[in-house]
Amino acid sequence: QRSPRTRDELWSWIKDILDVDVARAPLTPGHSTPMDYLWHAFSEGGDTNASDPPHPIDCVVWANRGGGKTFMGALATALDLIFKPGIEVRILAGSVEQGHRMHAHLMRLFAREPLQDLVHGKMTERRIELTNGSVVELLAQSQASVRGTRVQKLRCDEVELFHSAVWEAAQLTTQSKRCGLFDVRGSVECMSTMHVPYGVMHRLVQEAAQGKRRLFKWGVLDVLGPCEQSRACETRGPGGAVRYCGLI
Repeated sequence: QRSPRTRDELWSWIKDILDVDVARAPLTPGHSTPMDYLWHAFSEGGDTNASDPPHPIDCVVWANRGGGKTFMGALATALDLIFKPGIEVRILAGSVEQGHRMHAHLMRLFAREPLQDLVHGKMTERRIELTNGSVVELLAQSQASVRGTRVQKLRCDEVELFHSAVWEAAQLTTQSKRCGLFDVRGSVECMSTMHVPYGVMHRLVQEAAQGKRRLFKWGVLDVLGPCEQSRACETRGPGGAVRYCGLI
């Protein structure tokens, strides 16, 4: 498949192929959108002028609960696997359940047509490999699991729940690599809410303010979908008879 070359082309590809309408215009002043994050991850740093220094490739996604962080991480991973042959991505989460959520999103994406034809062999609960040599695996929350990793991208979900030693070990796991048309810069991406005073996420947001990482922040208003004009609902009347009503 031809790789999208602009932010708009990427948005259209996601909408046309995956039927996912990614928010791309924030409603809260000063906030980012999920599309800002996806373009940054996909384009290896986002839009920069040739004369400007590149944006930090390591990034932080700070969003509300239910704001789609985990799904966006899965979507960014799917795009990497499809368009960057030979890339290696690892998913590391603050808990086993959280890690499996992102991996489950990935499995559902690659179970769809036409993506299912790109999968090499059988998808497992911990690993997906594509026919172009790209691989994603789910890591355990342990120093031993993390320290043996040398990949292009490490996506960390709910970093607020990470043990400090595991988080420190994760910083030394990535390396750059040429993957098809892309010079992939080794990077660590972090996604989380912030609910622990002076915890891991607080420190990461401070690092972003110092220019060490790029920050993407959105809230519930920025990812709300439009309300439908009407919706059919099903109710049951006396005797169990089905009735339909249109809600305006």
